[in-house]
Amino acid sequence: MGNEQSDAPEAEEALEPVTPALIAAHLFKGLRGSNNLVFPNSRREVERYTHLLNKMCEDQHVPNEFWPHHGSLSKEIRSETEAALKQKERPASAICTNTLELGIDIGAVKSVAQIGPPPSVASLRQRLGRSGRRKGEPAILRGYCVEDALGGKASLDTELRLGTVRMAAMISLLLEGWFEPPMSKGAHLSTLVQQILSFIAQNGGATIGQLYGLLCGQETPFASVSKEEFVELVRHLGQKELLVQDSSGTLLHGRVGEKFVNHYTFYAAFASDEEFRIVSGGRTLGSLPVSQALSIGQRILFAGKTWRVEDIDEAQKTIFVVRAGGARRRYSRAGQAGPTRAFVSVCVSCLRRPMYPLPG
Repeated sequence: MGNEQSDAPEAEEALEPVTPALIAAHLFKGLRGSNNLVFPNSRREVERYTHLLNKMCEDQHVPNEFWPHHGSLSKEIRSETEAALKQKERPASAICTNTLELGIDIGAVKSVAQIGPPPSVASLRQRLGRSGRRKGEPAILRGYCVEDALGGKASLDTELRLGTVRMAAMISLLLEGWFEPPMSKGAHLSTLVQQILSFIAQNGGATIGQLYGLLCGQETPFASVSKEEFVELVRHLGQKELLVQDSSGTLLHGRVGEKFVNHYTFYAAFASDEEFRIVSGGRTLGSLPVSQALSIGQRILFAGKTWRVEDIDEAQKTIFVVRAGGARRRYSRAGQAGPTRAFVSVCVSCLRRPMYPLPG
């Protein structure tokens, strides 16, 4: 339990650990009857906790109050969750990724739950800001950490309970009013290279002066890059055969640059797993990044429900599913952001404090 894994669906035979079920039971007891946001650290964990909480509602014969929300779900399903949060007749809680961290009007929520350390203190601050917006109501945060059992050949991370320390440190920094400043002046040279190649592809070539003025001049995205640095970058791209310069001084794609630009992945700024549409009864449920093979008959969790794979159309990148019984899946731990000096200092302080078990 606790090994890092991808967001890809798991086979039914994979064992479901006990700890997420205990966290879900604690959430069920504390959140029912009010509007709340629950932030696990991945789409996969959103699916897990939505499924567990939906099943608890079903087992206790009460209306469902828990709804999923993440970027792979169709707009229709996300809108259903947003509508459930905004309506006043029945309580609703969303199990979500950072899609509900800011920007979308969902009305007032009573509390925020964070499962595992958040990506950053700034992110935790933004999430907690969703709670306590009504006059006289406090902002409420519930924090949960999953740690491996001690004993045997436990790693140093496990012995130190670093996930719990990390969570405690972030909350301490939040209470002190500290959070990471925005990174507004980074060089982001990989993106600059992509933009250089894109502009040349669009215009059939460009001079170095044109490119610098467009991309690195005053009030441009790469204004922190000096003329000397830009010339050095272009010279390096030439050495790597990404660019060539003709007799008139115009920059064109080199042998390697031509291959990059003509590949279908070039215009995506971030690498990601291949996306497959999930379709049931003619209705698109959303899309799923698939990093491992799926098979007919396999059960997956999506939109908080269990589905059985009926067919896979590789050419159309579509997975056809029907509703099925419960599926068990392994626990995955989300990635964690790198530490800062302030964060490490508070972590050390937290290590010296007594830790208390989760209240019943």
